[in-house]
Amino acid sequence: GITNGVGFIPSVTTIYTVTVTNTNNCSATDDVTVIVNPIPIIQSKITGPQSVCVNSTHKYSIDVVPNATLYEWTIPDGSTIVSGQGTTNIEIRFEKEIVLDEIKVVAKNDCGSSDASKIPIRVNPLPQINVSSSKQIVCKGETVMLTASGGDSYIWSPGGQNTSSITDSPDITTTYTVIGTKSIIGCADTATILITVNIPPNAPVAGSNSPICVVQTLQLTAEPTIIGANYLWEGPDNFGSDLQNPIITAVSTVKAGVYSVTATVN
Repeated sequence: GITNGVGFIPSVTTIYTVTVTNTNNCSATDDVTVIVNPIPIIQSKITGPQSVCVNSTHKYSIDVVPNATLYEWTIPDGSTIVSGQGTTNIEIRFEKEIVLDEIKVVAKNDCGSSDASKIPIRVNPLPQINVSSSKQIVCKGETVMLTASGGDSYIWSPGGQNTSSITDSPDITTTYTVIGTKSIIGCADTATILITVNIPPNAPVAGSNSPICVVQTLQLTAEPTIIGANYLWEGPDNFGSDLQNPIITAVSTVKAGVYSVTATVN
């Protein structure tokens, strides 16, 4: 029985009735309901990936626990709860490599906490992806070879190729991005390289004061003047000159023929 004024510990929610009788043998009764809230018990497992990559974000959840009013998650150092602390669903960002650790959750109410539910977690490092090129400065239309290393598979952009090396002939300055994946850990990272494309100058127009007579002076011209250009003339009798407008004095018949000029802008 229950003794008036003496404390006791109820185990379940119960309606208690008290009867008071006076000396005249008159009595009255009253009821009181004592609600017993049980400590939460987690009966489900945490769901979510157990092997992830550095700099990735993932969701973890647990089934609703009867009588729980709060869920408290514990995650490894180097990780951040992005959202959901206090609920059955959280989102975690993993920011550094973890060989092996645990994600834990306990369910709580005013009466206490459940035992923790746990899930092991491994955070794998990203592969070190590198990219190199045969040239980093090319002329429009010139072919460049790009090579990636550090992964097992690759995807290039622009282009979408899936080989470790690609060739391209860019028309404009282009940034190439390659995503490299290490299959054994399933993690990927990116590398970029800038290929600068120089636009060739317009071809110079070669001219001369031809026709001329033997022993006269031949005047060669390249127009218009191209700022920053280097000129190279070639012609009969092994003629060569790096002047824009060279002259040949006292010409002979061996100087007759076709002269060509090339302008190069570095």
